[in-house]
Amino acid sequence: KREDPCCYKSEWEKSGDCVEGEQLMVRRVANAELCSGDGDEYGVDTRRVDKCCTVKPWETDTSIEKTDNLIEGGEYCKPNGKRTEIREVLNPETCDVKYETTQEVDCCYATPWEKEYCVDYGPGRRYRRTTVNCDPRVNPTVEDRVDYSCTLHLYA
Repeated sequence: KREDPCCYKSEWEKSGDCVEGEQLMVRRVANAELCSGDGDEYGVDTRRVDKCCTVKPWETDTSIEKTDNLIEGGEYCKPNGKRTEIREVLNPETCDVKYETTQEVDCCYATPWEKEYCVDYGPGRRYRRTTVNCDPRVNPTVEDRVDYSCTLHLYA
């Protein structure tokens, strides 16, 4: 029994991972010269690039106005103790689920320190501030500081 050569094309398969919204697809083609006119939009190509879903990591939204928050890294933390984060989803129409692109996360917000009163012991002044979502051991709301102008008050 004699077999005549014919055009053969395997199914497209993913090669590697989806990177930046692009997926490399590959296939095998045999006897390419016999494949003309078969209606395949890719002809005898053995490689193509398809769109794929890529979900980027969350990042702080730096397009919003900075606040007066003096806590390290907190200039985008709002007075309600929340920071807006955004992420990009490439080719969302190819994703299995709908991914959110914005979220609010907790952050430590503290108002600037305000002078209150001179303390009764030594040259000190009490300062107070309001905090939201802060660890009080790291970012207290009350602090006593040396203030020699208070000494003048005590001994005047």
